[in-house]
Amino acid sequence: MSLTLKRRDVRSFFYRQDMKKEKEKQLSKTLKEKFREFIENHPPSLVSRHLRGLLLDYMMLQQRIGFPLDFNTCLWELSDLFVLLDCATDEWEMGESKKD
Repeated sequence: MSLTLKRRDVRSFFYRQDMKKEKEKQLSKTLKEKFREFIENHPPSLVSRHLRGLLLDYMMLQQRIGFPLDFNTCLWELSDLFVLLDCATDEWEMGESKKD
């Protein structure tokens, strides 16, 4: 068990190092605008629900096949994305209630 934790710690360290390098890169204004348009035109609650469903289906399939469930790097980004989508859902719903 401790060996597994140490491996995860090492992967987590390298993941953080990679993310520092990635943060130095920036998206163009046009692409940022496209992301904004996407989130405004697609209800975040539906996007979140569908992504969570896809992730769970994938994980269950991997487990049935017998592949290890090692999603360390993937889960960091997905977790952040789900938090963002949850916040967007809250704002979306508050905006809907303001219209009423």
